[in-house]
Amino acid sequence: MSERIIQAEEFEERLAAICLGGAGSAFPRRLRDRHILYRTIIQSLDPSKNDLLQQWRLDIGACLDVDHVTLRRYLIDEMYLLRESNGSAYVVNPAGRAIVEFEETVAAIDPVTVIQSARDRVAERKRMHSS
Repeated sequence: MSERIIQAEEFEERLAAICLGGAGSAFPRRLRDRHILYRTIIQSLDPSKNDLLQQWRLDIGACLDVDHVTLRRYLIDEMYLLRESNGSAYVVNPAGRAIVEFEETVAAIDPVTVIQSARDRVAERKRMHSS
């Protein structure tokens, strides 16, 4: 297994851990974690609709202390979003800078479902401990 490849299991585990970290968490410092978040964004992104970054913040990245403008800048810097020189259009580039690669099955993962399942497991553990 290559260290550059992020497997589906790691993707789901790390996504849940990052997004359940608590409100106001800083954007991850760990490179692999940042790329996992970038991938969750582009998997559901229609670059012609700017408000989808805001929706991602509400659905998945609510715990992170980062705004949609900063997210867009990160995506452009890491080449997950390619921008026309005049800023008129964006194109999604799933490979980004190719610093990491994702197992093919990652494309089929629904990040919202991953987060909700993780929240449900945490709630169940709390319920079991309080009983």
